[in-house]
Amino acid sequence: METMLVVAATIQAVAAIAAAVFAVLILISVREASRADGGSGADPGFTPATLYIITLMDEQKDARALLREYVKDGASGRVRSMTDDEELAAESVCRSFDILGLFDREGWVSPRLADRFYSTLLLDLWEPCLKGHVERQRQGRKLHYWELLQLVDRVKHVPANHPAHRGERDWAEDPRRAP
Repeated sequence: METMLVVAATIQAVAAIAAAVFAVLILISVREASRADGGSGADPGFTPATLYIITLMDEQKDARALLREYVKDGASGRVRSMTDDEELAAESVCRSFDILGLFDREGWVSPRLADRFYSTLLLDLWEPCLKGHVERQRQGRKLHYWELLQLVDRVKHVPANHPAHRGERDWAEDPRRAP
């Protein structure tokens, strides 16, 4: 068990370093793109940052699936603490959404991407498991997961504005606005 935790921590550390290196590369490309469009703040479209987020989120599918099982257990009345594997999954998922939060806030990825593909994934897991994980991790560290918390606040109305909930074919002009 202890060996598994050490291996998991090592993998997470390597992933964090790789993410940081990739983020620096994205910052450079975003800065160059911003110079090219005169810093207009226009929707960035498909950029290396977009590709990074899509890849990062795709890599989190198994972790999100594990957390959805935890949520299902809670919905069925089986109240329990998270296992070590679920805590590691929550940490990994929170980290990926924290990165998405930064990229979204800075305009490095299209808000449409965050809203249409990832906000519901985030909010479906937020109350039942991620919020508690973030609160435990932030004890005494107010800066930890700050971008994630800001993202949750920005996208909290998106699911209610989803076309399927509104009985429409198209998204609301501003899905982040309260319905």
